[in-house]
Amino acid sequence: MHPARQIAEIEAQVKAICESYGARSQVEKAPLKESVRIVRERFAFIAPEEIAGAYRLWACGEVQAAGAEMYGGQFNAAQLGKILGAYCEKRRPVVGAYLRERQQEAWEQKKAAHGKAWKDYYENNFEKIIEQLKGKAHSWQAVGAHLYDTALRRGLIRFEPGEAQQIYEEALQYAHKEAQGACDEGRKGGKSIFQLRELEKAAADEKGIEERAKEIARKMSVFRKLLSDGASQKQEKP
Repeated sequence: MHPARQIAEIEAQVKAICESYGARSQVEKAPLKESVRIVRERFAFIAPEEIAGAYRLWACGEVQAAGAEMYGGQFNAAQLGKILGAYCEKRRPVVGAYLRERQQEAWEQKKAAHGKAWKDYYENNFEKIIEQLKGKAHSWQAVGAHLYDTALRRGLIRFEPGEAQQIYEEALQYAHKEAQGACDEGRKGGKSIFQLRELEKAAADEKGIEERAKEIARKMSVFRKLLSDGASQKQEKP
């Protein structure tokens, strides 16, 4: 809000409360000027229209402000400060929750915008990303499984008959060894009996092993077809 407009609105609010809450004469320039200064310096985070709302709550007893009575029908800036201080103290939990909600919304919006920007970059520069990975990814372990679906959709990965199944079988063997290796390391590393049970349970979970094998197969396919020294683009789809 422009400073001049803010000052005008604060003055209007102060004059209105003087009329509504017992002032016997119009507020003088000095207390009016001081009231504006107090609001702008100490309560800049509230909207000018909240001043009347604060007085309304004070008049109803919902806001307690000791020493805020208007003696002799004379308004003073100290009264305004006490009532606004009590009002802000009462609204602090609500404002805190509101601010946290706004911060969360801003974070979610920023996250969504960042995600969209990355998605757009990823889709528009996929081939460039693959080229940049060449020479950096020295094994399939350094490859993201998500690259597989995009490469397959764009026709960058083609398999010889039976080749995809062969890669999967290899990945399945690796997944079993990986799970068993975790159990062996757990026994050597002094894992608790409960931790060992979880590792053994994972090693015996065929469905989980198969899902892990699919992920490994995707990584292997991307590495072998697009990133390794012998990668070839001239392949047939199954």
